[in-house]
Amino acid sequence: MSVYVMSDVHGLKARFDAVLESLALHDSDHLYIIGDVIDRGPDGIEILIECMRNNKITLLMGNHEYMMLEVLKRSKQLADRVDMYDAVIAIERWFRNGCRPTLEAFESLSKALQKELEQYLESCPLAICDLRVQDRCYYLVHAHPVLTYTKGIVTLDQLSGSEVKPDRFVWDRILSYQSFFKDRCVIFGHTMTEYYQQNHPYAIWSGDENLMNSDLIGIDCGCAAANEHTRLACLCLDTMQVRYF
Repeated sequence: MSVYVMSDVHGLKARFDAVLESLALHDSDHLYIIGDVIDRGPDGIEILIECMRNNKITLLMGNHEYMMLEVLKRSKQLADRVDMYDAVIAIERWFRNGCRPTLEAFESLSKALQKELEQYLESCPLAICDLRVQDRCYYLVHAHPVLTYTKGIVTLDQLSGSEVKPDRFVWDRILSYQSFFKDRCVIFGHTMTEYYQQNHPYAIWSGDENLMNSDLIGIDCGCAAANEHTRLACLCLDTMQVRYF
């Protein structure tokens, strides 16, 4: 059994397919994608459908999936002319963040598949707090851990009525000097690793040069940024081997 993590594919299916071909996942293997498979690139909806239908893949919610879900929910408000200001704000924010190819592809789907994707997005974890691989424990989250949640899987349903907002998990930024846990390693995307390191801008970053010793690992290597040097990183948690695509 092998466990892999990657993040921030942003609609680039050629790179996504290259990862799946390289890993050749067996029934006992699993790939965790820590958010943001949609937007910017042209193929986000195709990747989202593959994640939904592949039981060897778990997609965590990123800020882009969260924006999409917010718009899908608030579109009903627009239709009913209820709380229209909040709906317009949500739509404008999504458009500012490169949603056009995602939205156009989504609107071309059947109503049944649209509904299926909306329900799938609602079920995506915000965090997996205590994933155990070999003798190590990992906290998987798109943007930032919330320290009041340390066990199991955090979902949108769990936060209903809570003072903790989903934005904490999908929008907040981790600073390079932060430390969160002594007993587990936080693996996150969202913030491109070039902001943490100058010499290796499009490589995985960690709080310790040795990934085995680190309690903080950033894996967003800028896959969809407008730069020919950007990469999609995939990390094997069994061996801490990194592959770039």
